[in-house]
Order: sequence, then structure tokens, then C-alpha cells
Amino acid sequence: MVKAINKHPVKLKLFIISAFLSVCISCKAQPATPTIKLQNGPALKQTEGVKYQILCSKSIYYYIGLEQLLDNQWREIIIDISSNVPDRAAIIKKLNANKPIDGTYQLKNIPAAFRKNGRIFRLRMSYGTAATAPQIVATSGEFRVD
Repeated sequence: MVKAINKHPVKLKLFIISAFLSVCISCKAQPATPTIKLQNGPALKQTEGVKYQILCSKSIYYYIGLEQLLDNQWREIIIDISSNVPDRAAIIKKLNANKPIDGTYQLKNIPAAFRKNGRIFRLRMSYGTAATAPQIVATSGEFRVD
């Protein structure tokens, strides 16, 4: 009977240790998802700019494009809003952890073919943890240009 009593504390200790280890392994810090928030809108004039802020708790590499809602589908019309050739090239930038970036995109820079009244747009941020891999996408809220 003494042996049976002595075995239970060992089993209990093993159970507690294994439970603790499994909790520690499953609770790895998940990477924070960056967000792109509009600072003005949702209705803007063609002479205005859309103001946005990018927030992230880890360092990422990113570029921001512009999408338009066409035939109930989002279509990328500008690859990178900061590029000199926005329909053909992207400039990958680095966002340092916990350092928000504020930006403004002038709506007059939207190609004339897409700049009709009442059209709906959103910003599209492609990002990744390395400069060679911006494959994850985050989008802003929608805004309308009148």
C-alpha cells in the first residue's frame, strides 16, 4: 500500500510537467498582422488625397497599391502608389516594429480611365518578413471618389 501511495505523486508530477510543456509549445507568439487604416473618407473628392496609416508590431517589408471595385470584383489598377511608374513597378519599403507610418495618396494620380464619379476604391498592402517575399495582403476600408 505504501508503494501505491508513492507512485501517485510521481504520476501527478509527470502529468503537470507534460501539461505545462504542451501549453508552452502551443502558445508561441503569433505574428501580428499589419493594418492599413484610412484617416479620412469614406467619400472623397477627386482633388483630395486619401490619408492612411500603417501599423504593425513587427518589422515588415511592404508596398501599397490601389484597387477598384469593377463588376463586383476588386481589380488592382496601380501596383505601387509611391512608384514613378505605378502601373509597372513597386518600391519595397521597410516598416520598423511599432513605428506607424502616415501617408497620403493624391487621387488626381489615379489614371483618367478609372477616375469616374462614384467609383469605389481601397488600398492594398502587400507585405512579408523579407524584402524578397511580400506575398501576404492586407486591405484598407473602402472609399468612394466623387
